Amino acid sequence: MGHVKVAKFLISRGADVNKPTIDGASPLFAASQNGHVEVVRLLVENGADIRMTALGACPLFAACEAGRADVARALIDDYGGNVHSVANEGMTALYVASGRGHMEVVRALVARGADVLETANNGESPLYAACLAGRLDIAKLLVAHGADVHHASTDGLSPLYIAASEGHLAVARFLVGKGVDVNARTEVGATALYVACQNNHCAVARLLIGRGADVNLCLYDSLYSPLLIACQQGHASVARLLIEHRARSKHVSCTGISPLGIAEIRGHQDVVRLLLEEEEEEEEGKEEEAPVVGDNFVLATRNELRTTRKCPRCCRY
Repeated sequence: MGHVKVAKFLISRGADVNKPTIDGASPLFAASQNGHVEVVRLLVENGADIRMTALGACPLFAACEAGRADVARALIDDYGGNVHSVANEGMTALYVASGRGHMEVVRALVARGADVLETANNGESPLYAACLAGRLDIAKLLVAHGADVHHASTDGLSPLYIAASEGHLAVARFLVGKGVDVNARTEVGATALYVACQNNHCAVARLLIGRGADVNLCLYDSLYSPLLIACQQGHASVARLLIEHRARSKHVSCTGISPLGIAEIRGHQDVVRLLLEEEEEEEEGKEEEAPVVGDNFVLATRNELRTTRKCPRCCRY
């Protein structure tokens, strides 16, 4: 699409260059969003309003969100587009371009003075958006231009937290290398390690633990620990990693539920077996305690482990 000749003809016959569609989108908005830079120039030079918004967004914002770098440059350089323009909820053009992974647009905006520190209404920064998208290249560019790796959103979500949440290992490694606090907590007490364990991102969890993450930091109210949430979700590899790094397997939540208890309730038998093996190792030679929950699987597994304990000399069962 983007038929310049047709657009010229319609304008010559009196077409209103600012007449919006039913949802408020102007011809300029549509041309910007779709990357038709010559149509954009034609419309602006014939009186199209570059400040006219649709659904809270101006044509420049639409171009940046869609990754139309040529249009963005034209609107800013030739027609006075505001590089600091915002859309609904305070999102800047740089924020949305970073979150959508449009590197060329990000470069263009930063080169033209876009503020890398300006946040949306919820405190999320362009760097946060890039980390959420897993765009290491954009994250590096933003940090090189002064983005704050420590800044968190209004509810305490940092770039590291959101990268860990999505399992973006390279981004997490970059941020940790910049000296971010691996034990920083959200307003509910969650750490980057907690959310990595919750979402089964074992490689990220291993990275964070290696950089000093506390395996026993809990949520403030529920007292859920990384191990508890991993066991609830059935993430056996993550649970094993945490146990190997001294996570407290007997810790209980505010309602009294333990890692073993929640794993058994949820039917995660591989996690139950792992926890019982850990329990057996801790209690060698001691009288068995009552099971956390009276399920036959727990009892049977305890008995099986008791009779098939590994021989320390030959390393066989």
